[in-house]
Amino acid sequence: MHFFIDSTQLPTQSASNMKFGPALGSEATRFNVTTQFDLPNEAKAFACVDGMMVVQQNDSSPSTLVNVIIKPLNTTRIKGITVKYYIYRGIKRSSFFTGTNINASGPTNTEAVATYWSNRARLDPTRPIDAPSLLDFGYGANTLPLTDPTNLNENRPIKDIFKGKAPAKAFLVKEGMWIGDFDNTTIGFEIELVSELKSISDLTLKLYRGPSIFLQSNNDGSWLDKRKKEAVAAYIDPAAFFGMHGVVGVSTTTYTDGVKGKPVPRNTPGSLYSALISKFANKNRVYLDIKNERGLSYNFYGNYGGGILGSEIIKINGEDAPYKPENWFWPIYFFETTTSGGSTKNKVVFNLRKNGNSHPILYIEDNNLTSPNDKNKIRFFKGDAVEDIGFWSKDITLYFPKNTGGSNIAYHIRVNYFVGDPIAKGDSQRLANEQYYDSAFCSIDLEDLGDPSVQNGHVQNTSAIFINAPYDEIVGTGNFQFASQSGAYWDTDKVLFYSKAIDKINGSGKKYLNTYIRRFSLKNSNYDAGLKNAFHVVCKRYDTAWGLVNILGLNNYLKDNTPQEKEDLMILGLTTAQVQALKNTPGLSSNHPRYLFLDRDHDGFLVDSSSEHHRYYRYSVKIQGLDSGGHPTIVTPNTAIRVYSRDNLCFCSDVFTAREVVSKGANRIEFRIYRAGGIYINDNIDLALLRKSIVTGENTVGPDISVAGDTSSVQRIYYQYYENATSEPVDICSFDVVMSNEMSRNPSKSQHLVKTIPSTYSTVLIEFSGGSGAQRSLQEDSSGNIITTTSESGNGSGYKNMKYLNQGKKAFMVHFVTALTTGNVVFNGTNNSLGITFSFSGTKRRYANPEFAAAVLGALIRNGRAITSTGFGFGDGTAYPSGEHVNGRAMDSSYFGSTGGTWANDVEFMKALDYFGICIFRIGQNRTTLQTNLGNENFSTATVIVDTDAFITNDPNPGSTLHDNHLHTAKVKLKNRV
Repeated sequence: MHFFIDSTQLPTQSASNMKFGPALGSEATRFNVTTQFDLPNEAKAFACVDGMMVVQQNDSSPSTLVNVIIKPLNTTRIKGITVKYYIYRGIKRSSFFTGTNINASGPTNTEAVATYWSNRARLDPTRPIDAPSLLDFGYGANTLPLTDPTNLNENRPIKDIFKGKAPAKAFLVKEGMWIGDFDNTTIGFEIELVSELKSISDLTLKLYRGPSIFLQSNNDGSWLDKRKKEAVAAYIDPAAFFGMHGVVGVSTTTYTDGVKGKPVPRNTPGSLYSALISKFANKNRVYLDIKNERGLSYNFYGNYGGGILGSEIIKINGEDAPYKPENWFWPIYFFETTTSGGSTKNKVVFNLRKNGNSHPILYIEDNNLTSPNDKNKIRFFKGDAVEDIGFWSKDITLYFPKNTGGSNIAYHIRVNYFVGDPIAKGDSQRLANEQYYDSAFCSIDLEDLGDPSVQNGHVQNTSAIFINAPYDEIVGTGNFQFASQSGAYWDTDKVLFYSKAIDKINGSGKKYLNTYIRRFSLKNSNYDAGLKNAFHVVCKRYDTAWGLVNILGLNNYLKDNTPQEKEDLMILGLTTAQVQALKNTPGLSSNHPRYLFLDRDHDGFLVDSSSEHHRYYRYSVKIQGLDSGGHPTIVTPNTAIRVYSRDNLCFCSDVFTAREVVSKGANRIEFRIYRAGGIYINDNIDLALLRKSIVTGENTVGPDISVAGDTSSVQRIYYQYYENATSEPVDICSFDVVMSNEMSRNPSKSQHLVKTIPSTYSTVLIEFSGGSGAQRSLQEDSSGNIITTTSESGNGSGYKNMKYLNQGKKAFMVHFVTALTTGNVVFNGTNNSLGITFSFSGTKRRYANPEFAAAVLGALIRNGRAITSTGFGFGDGTAYPSGEHVNGRAMDSSYFGSTGGTWANDVEFMKALDYFGICIFRIGQNRTTLQTNLGNENFSTATVIVDTDAFITNDPNPGSTLHDNHLHTAKVKLKNRV
């Protein structure tokens, strides 16, 4: 970031109406947007950033002055602030032009003009090029009709030039480049932000040709007047903007005797305040910019108080004292008083209203702000950190920089005040947000969204949005809250909306597994460079009541090449024609952003007509916003637009997916195990969305009958073996899928061993038959915690009942059965084509995590020896008496070396397990021969842990030889090699 002017030639701004903010004497009706200075001398202007520059006449003196607009190429390094234009007013026309010509090439030119001639000199001389023209710098003014393609009159939107839709061109400039000279007159500078307000994005050249601009309001209390005031959010005070760069720095440059010096970085602590910020009248002003759940101002919908703004809806430092009346009329608060927060920081303490927002969540994007909040992540205030009894939130304390003298350094604090509860359709003040996808996607009014004439189109919401899906204990979905960035890419035919997590409060824990690369393609280079390589899709065909429909699903989402949780990306696919139809839908005011609303056409799910009866979902696409009276309204387009989904993360219309190639293979979940050690899943769909099996006994399952009249089929997970990447698969087996609460055993013996079972543990989940060990699985309904009772003695302790804790998420397991015949493969038998011989002995723990089961199957094939297992986990997620076997994430097996084989056989089996991604082996402390055989063996994935006395004393049987009689195998990280 570079300062906009030679700072040594910038005088101290007078505390008059030249400063940014409410105009003195007209505080309620006029807000100055342009920051002005009276220059006693000419001063060089510099490009603040790399960007595209347009030059326009200055209407106050068109023969001598111009204004310059720079559109940045990159986002700012300050999170939460997205600059659209830097606007310079009052630069000498002679910096660029002489009469009707661009200044001739020569040694006195600005760096911008010198670069122009240098670029032309490098053009291919054998190809004809247009003669130099003022239009090459975006400059032009004529009175041709608007329909004339060469029109550049004042009514034309400035975006036409930057979008290549006008005869004028934008010119590339680099950060710190000398672009021209400010005249010794009254100059102006503005920083315009990207805005979701439609009228802001359509601003015409007239606005950029004046000497300054201001916002005008009637202050009549109407919602339309409130909307006029909302435009203040489309600008930022340059003093505060540069003040936010105390860490990343702002560079300054001077010329001495015509020679450009090296840029000087200005930081805090250091010279940022003294050299730059102190020149502004607002040098100590700190803005508190509070956004609501839709990115508009805190009280835009009037739900936090009766007035437009005022002391009754916010407290700053506990009192109204920091306010001035000029503060009360516009949707942004500011103060200049100083409250120390330490040696390098000042602080602000504020309270917000809770009216209709009983569980508010505050989110801060700017990572330069700090907080004493220790209840949640530093960026979020929620629960006990913000909720209080009564109408007000708890104190919110934020720290921002101060200068060495102790006063504030001008700063812009932007926070998001989200509604933590669902907002029902029909709410009289707020837009509906009942489901997590109701707020996921950006406004359809963002600049040029879906315009097929705009090449490589891309837009993003300026404000973070809040995605909230409460945990559905029965279905097993939801349980995530996060701030998300939404936007859209498009080409001439299709529009792809997206919403991706940027900061999370909590997540579902459902991670994507290794899968096959299948990109979704658009003819859009911005999409190719941005989102395309971050996600994969799968496409399945469904025989619906409306015909055959190709339905896309998200199959992977990567960030920094790491698989993310499944909710972290949502996409919506429509055609450009459908988006245009939505934009043309009547009934909503253009003075408020309009948002997509997906209205499910049915309760629960639909079932296709195939023999497998797969579940899917269909939604009608509607639009919500405010009507002409300012009331929340949902409208339906004249022609129905419907989208289909198989995962409730990817929503696409049938015409959007009509040409998509259906993924190979049946519509079923397959783990594909390759000889080379890789394991891939063909379909990463959330298992909670399938009809699964339920545990009916210690080793039996049956169809889930929780949904009345459910006609979908019970789904299984299939396991296949591939000799290589091009070979035909061999079916290994298929297993039933069960869902349980995700469980954990507290590692502290005093907490997981239970002597007296509380009466609240009354629900019997599983009755275990005969023998020692587990007898019953008892659940406490209020918590979901489980106690497994046992007939075993406790080695003098008198009890070994074991408590497992519900983790508030769902776990999925496969019923790992033996003696199962599928094709030519026989479990618990010999002479099958893959050489698998596997059996259980002395265990009732026969449920395995699906990917862990895949790794075990791969190792069984690679090893080729008969394996006797003493179990995985139970179907309720517990694993008496183990803590590592919970949720089926570990397996015990007999040692070869103590059951007729050799200890070298055990090493070979461990190597086979490691080959397919097993991460942990635990072996007994007395298995010294095995330890010797392991010798210098190197495992690519796994770590071998040899029991010690310290380890064993944490077990239910202190001093036992726990892993002397079996190998313990745990945790898996699937490998992606074929």
